[in-house]
Amino acid sequence: MNTKMTCLLLASVALCVGSCSTKNQNSELEIQKLIPPTTSEALDAAGAATSCSYSAATAEYTFQSFNTARDFSVGIVIKNNLTQNGNPSLGRLNTNDFLAMQAITTYESTDGSLVNIPQQVEPIGGVAAAGGTLTTAAILIPAAVAAQLSTVTSVRLHVRIEGRLLDGSTISTNEYLPVAVPTSSSLDSSSCLSSAP
Repeated sequence: MNTKMTCLLLASVALCVGSCSTKNQNSELEIQKLIPPTTSEALDAAGAATSCSYSAATAEYTFQSFNTARDFSVGIVIKNNLTQNGNPSLGRLNTNDFLAMQAITTYESTDGSLVNIPQQVEPIGGVAAAGGTLTTAAILIPAAVAAQLSTVTSVRLHVRIEGRLLDGSTISTNEYLPVAVPTSSSLDSSSCLSSAP
């Protein structure tokens, strides 16, 4: 094979490998929806909820707004479609449970204005057992970022959850792309929507 053909072949292979990069994302780990929190009946002296909860049965947000002066936190429902791969008779332990460790969010303006905000990494926790579902809370827009987004018409969030399987391998969910609109006041009476979970 001549040198020119070798170079073309190597360039084609490099292009294919580069185009298949997925940032360790696994289609078997799926963000199914973002959900609003439910406040408890207990309120503090200022009238804010003292605890918030998230249920996978809650309807998905269809239109999201966020207060530009506060954290914007939501519940994230993650479905682990990996099958349980343990076999006690063979001495094999299940390694397909997903340990959620952090929410990674990047921001994109939908109106063409420049959004120069680095990706945000927020710690989260929880386990999605193989074949099961995890509902966990995450801050998708910290207050400092919300203030910087106050001038855009709307913002597309690129959200994914990183974690580990029980064999120690690092893995990520699919990328979820909700759109949110900044506002100077919360459109929802729930104090959970605008405070850390």
